[in-house]
Amino acid sequence: MLDIKVIRENLDWSKKKLATRGIKPEELDKLVAIDKVDESDINIVIPGKNLVELTKMLDNDEESLELHLFSNKVLFKYGNIVFLSRLLSGTYPTTSDIIPKNFNILLECSFNDLYNMIDRASLLTSDREKNTIKLSLKGNELMISSNSPEIGKVEEKINVENDKNIEISFSSKFMLDAIKSFNKEKIVLCMNNDSSPIVIKSNEDDSLVQLVLPIKTC
Repeated sequence: MLDIKVIRENLDWSKKKLATRGIKPEELDKLVAIDKVDESDINIVIPGKNLVELTKMLDNDEESLELHLFSNKVLFKYGNIVFLSRLLSGTYPTTSDIIPKNFNILLECSFNDLYNMIDRASLLTSDREKNTIKLSLKGNELMISSNSPEIGKVEEKINVENDKNIEISFSSKFMLDAIKSFNKEKIVLCMNNDSSPIVIKSNEDDSLVQLVLPIKTC
C-alpha cells in the first residue's frame, strides 16, 4: 500500500509516496492498489486534472491498478482500461522545506463555524483583489473580516480557547478549498506570524495537512 498525502494540485510519486490535491479521499483509495512498485528512487509529477479523470473510471476497489513509466509519460492500466498521461517537467518541491515544524499558535476551531465564517466574508471579495480576507485573533476572540470600498465591510466573530494575538490575511478561495478536504468536527490552524504559511491539520488524523500562504496587505 502506498502512502498518500494531500499537498498541491499535481501528483508526486517519490520513493513510493503519492501526493495530490483536489481529489476526494474515497477516490484516492482507488489509486493505491499497485501490486509491484519499483524500489529505485523515482520522482515524477503528474497533472492533478488527469488523475481526477482517471478516478472517474475506477469502480472496483479490489482490482489492482498498474502504473508504467516512460520518459515523458505515465500509463495506467485498470482492467480493460488504458489511461495515458503526460508528465510535467522537473521534480516536485521538497514539502518538508515548505511546511513549518514548530508553531507559536495552535488554534482549534469548529469545522462548520470556521468554514461558514470564511464563506460569508468571501462574498465581498473579488478575484481582482485575490479574494483576500483577514483573520484577527485577540485573546479568546476570533474574527474573520473582509472589506469592499464599493459594498461595505463584513465581520464574523466567534469565541475560541486561546491566549495569543495575530492578524493575517489570505485568499478565502484557497482557504475554503483547504478546509473542505477535512471531514472532521474540529480542525487546527497552526500559525507563527503574518508572513508565515498557515498550516491546517486535524487532531484526529495526522495524515492530512493543508498549507495556505498569507497575503501581504498594506
